[in-house]
Amino acid sequence: MDRVGRGGLFRSPGSAVLSARGNLDVLPSDRELRVGEPRLLGPSGVSIELDSSRYPLLTVHLGQYSGAEWNQMLVELIEIIERGPFGAIADLRAGQMPNAVQRRSFIDMYERHDRLTRAHFLALGAVGDSTVLRGVITALNWLRPAPHPVKVFSTLDAAEIWVLEQLPGPVRQRVRSGRPRGG
Repeated sequence: MDRVGRGGLFRSPGSAVLSARGNLDVLPSDRELRVGEPRLLGPSGVSIELDSSRYPLLTVHLGQYSGAEWNQMLVELIEIIERGPFGAIADLRAGQMPNAVQRRSFIDMYERHDRLTRAHFLALGAVGDSTVLRGVITALNWLRPAPHPVKVFSTLDAAEIWVLEQLPGPVRQRVRSGRPRGG
């Protein structure tokens, strides 16, 4: 089970949880987080969660997050890319869309790890408001087209079915049964 401490990062098998519980957090808009200010959090009550418990199927849940949390998420994602082939579901229903700097950092991560990203990051199913999400994906593709298929869905179940269909048989067979958290 994932646990979140005061401003800390606690890992449980198969997932990394990044918390924004400290009062020094800065939202991506560079507006300071005020103590007691309401926040939208992911399904486990945290701002960014990388759930690799069903690897090679990764589920990323985004709530409201700081720039530091975004950067840490990219570090964790690079570790997963280095691990081997996988497909990902990005659950953006309870969270903010990445700002321009964060979108650029995502593209930079693709470029710095181009060979492994092309070989290992096989598909991305994004879950959220289709109009807004399609705009973000279009902006990312203007900067650099994704080296893998990307599709927008309204539910985690639909995204999972599609992502699994994109994975080669031997990779798909390694996905543990179960449901994505927050489904």
